[in-house]
Amino acid sequence: KPIAMLTEFFEAKGFEVVSANRLDLLRSRKASIVFCSISDDLSEDYFTTLLDDIQVMRIARENLPICCTSDGNNVDRIVRVIRAGATDFENWSMDRNSIPERLLSQAEMSPEEDSDPSDGTDSTDFHGILGQSTEIKRVFKMISKVSRTSSTVLIMGESGTGKELVCRAIHKMSDRHKKPIIPINCGAIPEELLESELFGHEKGAFTGATTAREGRFQMADGGTIFLDEVSEMSPKLQVKFLRVLQESEFERLGGGKTIHVDVRVIAATNMDLEESVAEKKFREDLYYRLNVIPLEVPPLRERYGDISILVQAFIKKFQEKNFTPIKSIAPDAMAAIQNYH
Repeated sequence: KPIAMLTEFFEAKGFEVVSANRLDLLRSRKASIVFCSISDDLSEDYFTTLLDDIQVMRIARENLPICCTSDGNNVDRIVRVIRAGATDFENWSMDRNSIPERLLSQAEMSPEEDSDPSDGTDSTDFHGILGQSTEIKRVFKMISKVSRTSSTVLIMGESGTGKELVCRAIHKMSDRHKKPIIPINCGAIPEELLESELFGHEKGAFTGATTAREGRFQMADGGTIFLDEVSEMSPKLQVKFLRVLQESEFERLGGGKTIHVDVRVIAATNMDLEESVAEKKFREDLYYRLNVIPLEVPPLRERYGDISILVQAFIKKFQEKNFTPIKSIAPDAMAAIQNYH
């Protein structure tokens, strides 16, 4: 009932309403607001899938309002959807006949896409990457160049250098910016589950696969997929991944239907892939397919000129979150930080 009422309400206000029985089937990049029904009769498997999809949507589009509605009082589920990334919750009694005004306000105020963190006036902020050193400006210049292409990019750099920020900047500046950017950390997911995460699975493909599910490549269709720690991919999975790069097609785990996608691949690694190739841990043909455009992100010790900018940015960030009353940093403290190896 809540979804039916919301559909009727928003259509009367001139909105286009798209319904789906699975959240990941919606092209959320074009949405002004997303509503999910979590009624008490949902199975736990379906509800868990819904939580995963909310998290993916939140990653792909940070500012998208996601409102969950329910006609029950399951407090545990309410808490879990909020933790997953839902921005609002509405408990709907069966006799309710009005729509909260704030829901309409959220839909009207929501941008069609996430706002660009850099308006071009602040030279130290390049699409969320802070700095003005010569070293980081080389990265900015490279991002501007590669964003105009659809070529595969291999981002290299030590842990913590901001490889995902570089990927997001490339996506935001590209023609694909209205479509999703879907990240996945290949090193954080067990090998036996990574294939399903990347390519999806059919119902019954393995124990626990009670429903069919899209993989990250299919979710990223038209947009960008970011494969972090790509060096951790198993040899078996490297073969299937190579086919996607070559043919832009794959089959779900347990399925025989070929799925075609238009996805830009951006991979990242903190390992020396040439060394991994020499040690037979990484396929040479896959390495050359990934290394079409190499982009190296320098560590902070090679860009000392950016340290003061980053320090001030973090102070401001924690001030806004009321975590600290600190307003500045003493000159000798700043000097100590800048001179640290």
